[in-house]
Amino acid sequence: MSSARNPSKHLIVEGKDDQYAIIHLTEKHGIDWPKDQRQVPVQIVDAEGCEKALEKFSVSIKSSERIGIVLDADFEFSNRWQAICDRLNKFATENNETLNIPQKPDPAGTIIQIGKRTVGIWLMPDNESPGKLEDFLKTLVPPTDCCWDYAGQAVETACALGAQFSDLDRIKVHIYTWLAWQEEPGRPFGTAIKAAYFSHDTPEALLFVKWFKQLFEI
Repeated sequence: MSSARNPSKHLIVEGKDDQYAIIHLTEKHGIDWPKDQRQVPVQIVDAEGCEKALEKFSVSIKSSERIGIVLDADFEFSNRWQAICDRLNKFATENNETLNIPQKPDPAGTIIQIGKRTVGIWLMPDNESPGKLEDFLKTLVPPTDCCWDYAGQAVETACALGAQFSDLDRIKVHIYTWLAWQEEPGRPFGTAIKAAYFSHDTPEALLFVKWFKQLFEI
């Protein structure tokens, strides 16, 4: 989605998987996403990577009344948090704004004020743990699903047989293996949420949606 259509509310994300997972999850909770992009409640900006997301965040904060950023913590949780804090401190200093950043993220999603601006930060999966979007989506897998654990066993078997994926991508392989066994195999994350392959009302999902609604006053 273009960042030019709604200059007051922006959410910066790393990629299209994040973008459409958030759209379809929040849609399940009553947020309307019209086809007319001029009418969407929040401009969700696909930055195409972590570093570009941080750059866009630094730029967008100058013109947005409400702005959020969603990044994967990966295995560098403290580094991700510090990178965001550094950019917020730089903006506050350059604009003589008061800023009080907590020492660590709020597990419920961080929301702070910089002058008249409201800024939200969410580090996937849960603002406390190393991981990524797929680790968050894992918490949306229905607990009664009989194929989830079997998909994990299949991944471990493939690894033992010489599969080349890294430990960082293990959860991604697990998710995609499980999605390959759904009614319509291989759906992207967003449409898999829309199709109810994932649950939308787990505690983790509700916590994220609450943060999103509070940040953007929806």
